[in-house]
Order: sequence, then C-alpha cells, then structure tokens
Amino acid sequence: MSDFFDEFLRQQARWLELVESPFERLAQAQRKLMEQIEAPFERLAREQRKLEKLLDPIRLTDALRIPALESVSEANRLVLGMSASNLIERSLRTEVNREWQSAQSSGDLSSVLAGHISHVGQLSASAEIRLFQVDWGRLGGAWNLQSAERDALSITTSEMTRSYRGLLAHVSERLVELPRAISANPPEELGRAADLLVIASQGDDALSVVAEVTATVVSATRALVDESLTALDVGLMRMLQGARMAVESRNPDRVRHVSVSLRELATKVLHRLAPDEEVQAWSSKPHHLHAGRPTRRGRLEYIAREVEAEPLSEFMDADYKAAVKFFEVLHGGTHRELIEFTDQQLSMLIARAEALIYFLLAIRTQ
Repeated sequence: MSDFFDEFLRQQARWLELVESPFERLAQAQRKLMEQIEAPFERLAREQRKLEKLLDPIRLTDALRIPALESVSEANRLVLGMSASNLIERSLRTEVNREWQSAQSSGDLSSVLAGHISHVGQLSASAEIRLFQVDWGRLGGAWNLQSAERDALSITTSEMTRSYRGLLAHVSERLVELPRAISANPPEELGRAADLLVIASQGDDALSVVAEVTATVVSATRALVDESLTALDVGLMRMLQGARMAVESRNPDRVRHVSVSLRELATKVLHRLAPDEEVQAWSSKPHHLHAGRPTRRGRLEYIAREVEAEPLSEFMDADYKAAVKFFEVLHGGTHRELIEFTDQQLSMLIARAEALIYFLLAIRTQ
C-alpha cells in the first residue's frame, strides 16, 4: 500500500510540475514584458524631469522672451515678402531716393534691389537666430547682475525688437524711397545687441560661434566707423581707440573702464551730431526739449530729420537706449565684484558701440 501511495505522490508531483511550468514561464514572460514596457517610460520620465528643470527659468521670462522673438520673426517674414519687381513698380509711382537713382537710370535697379534685399535678409535672419540662442533665465548670471539689471536688459531688448518690426514694416513698402542705411544698418544693430545677450547668458560656451558668424560684418563696420568718426571729430576717434587699447591691458578694472568709455563716447557723438543750439532752433516740441535742453529723442530725431519716417525715430531711440543700458549695467554699482571679461567678449562690447556710432553717422549724412 505504501508503494502505491509513493507512486501516487510522484505522479502528482510530476503532474503539478507539468501544470505549473507553463504558468511559471508565462509569469516570467510577463515580468520581462513589463520590464520592456516600463523601461522606455522610465527613460521618458527622466528626460521629462530634465526638460522641466531646463524650462523652469525660461518660463519665468517667457513674457519678455517670446515677444522679442515674435517681433523679429514677423520682421523677417516681411523681408522675405519683399519683391524687387513690386518695388520697381512702386518706383514708377513715387520719388526714388537719390541712392537708387543711378541704378534706375542704368536699368540695373532690379538686380541692385534684389541683392540689397538678400543682404538685409541674411543679417536679419542671423540676428533672429542669435536671439533664439539667448538663455534668458541665466542672463547676466556670470556677472552677478541684480534682478533689476537683468530686467532692464530684457525690457530694452523687447522695446528694440518691437520698434525693429515697425521699421521693417515701413521699409518693406517704401524701400526705394529711403536711403540704404535705413534698411541695411538696423539688422546689424540688432545682431550686435543679440551677440551681447548671448554672451551675457551663455558666456564662453557660445562665444566662438558668435565671433565666427559676426567677424566679417564687424570688421567691415570698424573700417567704416573709423573713417566716418575721424572725419567728424579726431578727438572722438581717439576715445574709441583708447577703448580698444584697454581691451589689451591687464587692468583688473578694464571692463568698467571700457564700458564707461563707450557710454561717454556714445553720448559725445550724439551731442556732436545734435548740438543743443541746433536742436533748439529746429524744434520746440515738448518731447524734443526738457527744461530747455534737448532730450535724447529730440537729438535723435534731429539727426534723422531729413528722413520722413516715424518708425525710424522709434527704432533709433530704442536702439540707443538698449546699447547705453548695457554699458551702464557693466560699469554701474559698487556692490558688485569686478566683472571678468575675455578679450573677445570685450571686443564684442566695442563692436556694439561701433555699430551704433556708424548707424548715427550714416543717418546724419542723408
């Protein structure tokens, strides 16, 4: 009898093994399947957490960052929509600016306009790309800027890009009626402003890209500003040369020295191009004078008085304000430790001032 029960137990064990084995294999397969399913979700969750961490500081400044990009994107769509043939048609119905008249007389106006539109488009697209690279959440972090200073840079940039869109809207319809500088210089102004913002937010990480892209334009502008500024006032040219020489010095306070020099130079150029007595004789409008002295806006509009374009005055004012604010931020406040700049970063700061000065000089000659 015991042999019978022993055999029965062996058979039962074998039967249970046969029955349980598929279920065990199924359970193992289910565990493997769950691992395969959960792994991508876990990786996705990790990536989402990383993305959230990156987005947090950006969300805080979206209200300023997005309008700036949208303004420049809209301006670039206007440039893309410009057509040499449409402008030629307009030239038949309006007075063509003297800078375009020689091309019109020789029959080359279409090709000249096409080349100019392409040049403006390239500069403006480059500026938009640079603005997209700005990390607004880290703006000025390496320089220990205060929140009010960071906000000031963001706000002046938004004002500049908004006025840039307005100017390009005006230019897109009236390019042949306006001097070339009105359409060619503003994209460069915006590009140099964007260069500084990229450096201010990313430091040396983006410097090589910025320097490589802008080197040709900056070099060409330097040659032009040297010639024009020397013709205006040799003393002002010496000031600019002094700022350039300060870049090569090992003075620990050279950043402040350069930024103070550039702000003073911009002010002196503005006053040289629009002296008190000339502005006062030209206009008595309230927004041109304050306590009997010309306002910044009054001086800028005096410089551009030969060009009838309100959007130009708006952009010149916003451009000048944004540039000077950057210089002020870098030399303002004794609460901050000395800011460390590389030679290339300081060169970019000087390039911003050079572009601003040349723009004022180019508008003044119209």
